[in-house]
Amino acid sequence: MDTRGVRARLDGRMTRSSTRPGKQEEPTGTATWWTRVPPGLRALTYTFEQGEYRVTDIGDQLADHLGISREAIVASASTAMDLIHEEDRERFLAEHAQGLEDGSLSTEYRLVGRDEATVSVFDNAVTAVDETTGSRRLIGLCLDLSARKRMEEALRSSNEQFHAVAANVPGAVYRCEVNDAWVIRFMSDHIEQLVGYPASDFIDNRVRSYGSIIAKDDRPMIARRINEAIAAASGYSLEYRLIHANGSPRWIAEHGQVVLGPDGKPKWLDGVILDISRAKRAEQARDEAEERLRHQALHDALTGLPNRVLFHERVAEALAIAERESRNLAVLMLDLDRFKEINDTLGHAAGDELLTEVARRLSMATRASDVIARFGGDEFSILVPDASAIDLVDIADRISRCLEEPVIVDELPLNIDVSIG
Repeated sequence: MDTRGVRARLDGRMTRSSTRPGKQEEPTGTATWWTRVPPGLRALTYTFEQGEYRVTDIGDQLADHLGISREAIVASASTAMDLIHEEDRERFLAEHAQGLEDGSLSTEYRLVGRDEATVSVFDNAVTAVDETTGSRRLIGLCLDLSARKRMEEALRSSNEQFHAVAANVPGAVYRCEVNDAWVIRFMSDHIEQLVGYPASDFIDNRVRSYGSIIAKDDRPMIARRINEAIAAASGYSLEYRLIHANGSPRWIAEHGQVVLGPDGKPKWLDGVILDISRAKRAEQARDEAEERLRHQALHDALTGLPNRVLFHERVAEALAIAERESRNLAVLMLDLDRFKEINDTLGHAAGDELLTEVARRLSMATRASDVIARFGGDEFSILVPDASAIDLVDIADRISRCLEEPVIVDELPLNIDVSIG
């Protein structure tokens, strides 16, 4: 409950005391206004004089809440004093005695009724001076603060729950303003585990902005995606890299939502930032393993050349292009003469070394667009796309020349004879 208006109404009934310089203004002929509670107001009025506390009126709602009749409260000073919570009573008496001297009083305390029914009140009082006897008394109005206290407690509890949730989320929870500066208004402590900087660095962009630790190559993509979400007032999910305080990149997943303000315009970005570096490393390792398996499935283990399966795929692709664009293509088949004799005489290791060297020389003799494959044993195939008859003669000649020089295996020169068809 906002008590400023109440204080203004009280002050509006005061006049300046000419006998006590420096004191607050004091009621004169309007004191009767203080003795009645306006209808519907959860409040009570009272006087305090020479240590005696008397309730002059109490609203029906407040009396019902306390479980004591209005008549009983108003009739007896002892009953009125019993309303003051036992833990607050000593402070109540001291503050009201001081209020008599100072000319006014503003404080909060608790009232307690039957069955321990408790009410927090705001007490605003001023000193009245009897013009005849010169005696002084406080005349006050107490407003029920229960609704405000419940709101404050609910807000405190909500804040505690939010901070507890934010602390337990396995990521950094944030709130960012939608403006040119992208000011971070809240960042949970988990951000330090992610990037090595404390959350306080990012609040109000105090030490650094969040954008400053995003990998430069990822910034254009993030700006585009965030702007799209703002335009649509929607959620967003991003994956990108942050640069840790030690300079290493960290992969993170960010999931957020655009929050509209009272004017219906985007005001906040609320979201969570999760560390997915381990998952990314596992994904990269899986992709590399899959690529190795695919390579092994489509390439000859000894020479690294495409195998029969990949060669057939390349031929099918080249045929489709040749038919669509009216081009020529050719396939050359090569066999090494006397390879079985070399293999049987010098052993499989020598045969493997010979095949590896032949594959290397064939790769040097052909064009970048040609595809060389090993079909198995001593059989090789060469796909020559977009080739004329002259090109084929030239390639066959280059292959023959590159294989003229003997291959040295176990210090023995081996001459290579090849059949091309």
